[in-house]
Amino acid sequence: NKVTCSYSFIPTLIFQSLSVEHDGEGNGCDQSGLTGNIMAPLILSASHNHHWSDCTRLVLKAAINSQKFTCLEDYPIDERKFALPEPPGRYWNLDEQCHVLTGSNVSRHCPGVEEHTCQELWCSITGSIDQCDRMLNHGLLDGTSCDPGKECHQGSCTLHVEATSGTRKFFSPWSPCSKVCGLGTQYRTWQFSTNRTKDDQPGTQETAEYRLCMRTQTDHCSSLEDFRAKQCSRFDLYKLRGIYHSWLPFVDYGNPCQLKCLSRQTGNILDGSIAVRDGTPCYYTNPDPQCVQSQCIHFDCLGVVNGTAKRDHCGVCEGSGETCRLVVSTITRNITDSDGYRIIYLIPRLARGVDIRMISDTHLIGEF
Repeated sequence: NKVTCSYSFIPTLIFQSLSVEHDGEGNGCDQSGLTGNIMAPLILSASHNHHWSDCTRLVLKAAINSQKFTCLEDYPIDERKFALPEPPGRYWNLDEQCHVLTGSNVSRHCPGVEEHTCQELWCSITGSIDQCDRMLNHGLLDGTSCDPGKECHQGSCTLHVEATSGTRKFFSPWSPCSKVCGLGTQYRTWQFSTNRTKDDQPGTQETAEYRLCMRTQTDHCSSLEDFRAKQCSRFDLYKLRGIYHSWLPFVDYGNPCQLKCLSRQTGNILDGSIAVRDGTPCYYTNPDPQCVQSQCIHFDCLGVVNGTAKRDHCGVCEGSGETCRLVVSTITRNITDSDGYRIIYLIPRLARGVDIRMISDTHLIGEF
């Protein structure tokens, strides 16, 4: 039973680590578990009947709104996402499913015992069909043959339609838009399953597709927000070597999708060894390429991956360069130590391509 209930037991432990209590402990939700609620003290939820109770949702939502779990906001990087070109029941027959669930290669499936097809799996641990036990909370794997021409799917025996072409294409759903405000990114994976390779073996190939997305509700969004700077600023809350730092964004042009931050106080670079959030521009010099799943995806200014559309020096997509003008200035000021910080020049609003150069230890030249 430890194996068969693990799919419910593991999320229960995860939610308890997030301060979510069992149903019925200080709340009015059902603690019997008969309705299939996962956080019941007694796990009775099954593979075809499980859900989160209203109490679980409310407590978790309140915890998330309290800003305690900001580390969970980024999407996981699935570099080696496990995906099968066929439903798992087509790979593991009923005896093999019993082997996995009982931990014994001697065990075997007990045919003709199930009262609910696809929802119950009966196995004999000893291999004798006279000693059969129902595997608690576990039905047959999707893709398991249940009747002639039918397969199990989510606890039901449904008609199976075999693909007629030699190549089958499997799409994962699009990921959620990476940003609540403004322009974000989405991705999905494609998996191609071919009947045979040149070695006469079944073959699969997986690739990814990317696109830009925009949330429609942007009432409280700022178009001037620096997404990379926001990610670095979260480190301001923690001491490093006994002091607080103000962390500024730092782009490693060799690996622009790795989060690195520069300390305003010391000039040291913090290597977070984590990827920036999806939808972070790869560079400040070009706003179009975006980081997705730790990779810099080269969108053009029309949002086409690896497209050829470019911005002119005014920042207009496929523009003629006639909507702005170039301003070059050299500014000289005599400033003493007693002057402290002084405003040397105010850069005009909407200026772009600002270049400030240090020509010596005591002089700066600004071009904009």
